[in-house]
Amino acid sequence: MTGVKEKGLYAQFDRGTFGNLERQIAQNGFVADEEVVETLRRHRGEPIPDKVLDYLCARLEGTAKKPRGRKRVGSIGAIRAFLAGLYYKRYLTGLQRRKRQCGLEGWPRIKDAGWWKGIPNVRAARMTAHKLRRIWPNVSYRTIQNCVSSKK
Repeated sequence: MTGVKEKGLYAQFDRGTFGNLERQIAQNGFVADEEVVETLRRHRGEPIPDKVLDYLCARLEGTAKKPRGRKRVGSIGAIRAFLAGLYYKRYLTGLQRRKRQCGLEGWPRIKDAGWWKGIPNVRAARMTAHKLRRIWPNVSYRTIQNCVSSKK
């Protein structure tokens, strides 16, 4: 990482440093525009490292493009998917057992609840979506069903 005046580990990982830009270019081949602008403004008057300069030229020429498709699921997404599968399976087995034993009529307090409508797998998805509202605010029961079915 030539041309970097910062010393130590922070030069490679601190946002707004040339070391971080070089590392991201080597790793991903693409860096967000905001981060490049922030780094250039922060280090005005300093020489730009060759890797960063080559990347900037490639961006201006149009050869370095943003990766296509969905972004990778981060750790939060993995936790959400894990919890969705866990709760869904737990609720579904309970509802299926209850349907066999005494039916799914429900008692007056939950009979009118929005998540207590439909067949057991829809109810389980709705109950899971309701349970995960704190960590997954805008989740629908369809999203839960898609998440669970994609893991199988």
